[in-house]
This record gives sequence, structure tokens and C-alpha cells, in this order.
Amino acid sequence: MQKLKDFLSLSKIYYVDDVVADKTIYLRKKYRKLKLGDAIIAATAMANDLTLISRNTKDFENISGLTCINPYELK
Repeated sequence: MQKLKDFLSLSKIYYVDDVVADKTIYLRKKYRKLKLGDAIIAATAMANDLTLISRNTKDFENISGLTCINPYELK
């Protein structure tokens, strides 16, 4: 439990605000095959000018304006 608390103390929580919600709607309309969860993740990263780090880059690779990297492919 302490390891989880330590990890969370170093983390920042991003909420789904109006900007993220609007961006999510835009992404779902533009990328019809994008799942809702992936759209929320992408919209949150984009709205906060963040790089998305995920092993699952395939679902995000065609989203214009989103930077996504796979940490397992870094050299």
C-alpha cells in the first residue's frame, strides 16, 4: 500500500473538464474507429500539451496533433 501511495504522490491527476470533453467529441467524430476510452486519453494529453506514453501506440498513431511514444521502443 505504501508503494501505491508513494507513486500517487508523484502523479498528477487530470480531470475531464469542458476542454477535454469537447476535444473527445471532436476526436470521436473525426476518427470513427477510435474507442471512447482512447479518445478521452488522447484528448486529455492534447488539451494539456502532454506526450502520451503507451505501449499501445497503434490506436493513437493517426491522431493529428498528438505525440505518442512507446517507452519499450526507446533506445
